[in-house]
Amino acid sequence: MTAKGIFEDCLNWVMLLRGEIMNGIKFLVDDKGKRTAVLIDLKKNSGLLEDIFDCVVARRRKNEPRESIESVKQRLRQQGKLPPDD
Repeated sequence: MTAKGIFEDCLNWVMLLRGEIMNGIKFLVDDKGKRTAVLIDLKKNSGLLEDIFDCVVARRRKNEPRESIESVKQRLRQQGKLPPDD
């Protein structure tokens, strides 16, 4: 999927998740009605850009290896960054 496609999917997901009609968002379309750009009024939608960014980052990392929270805690304990587990 292209970066534009990921962005558009995330924008749609965030709007759906918020469950509200969002003012201050306008789509520019070509002569065939295809979305080509989006204008976001950040004064009206201050947290929207951060939500979209988080979604895009998660989508781009979906195929990266995962690590359990327990293995992270164990590694941090070994490095002395967490107290020993009692």
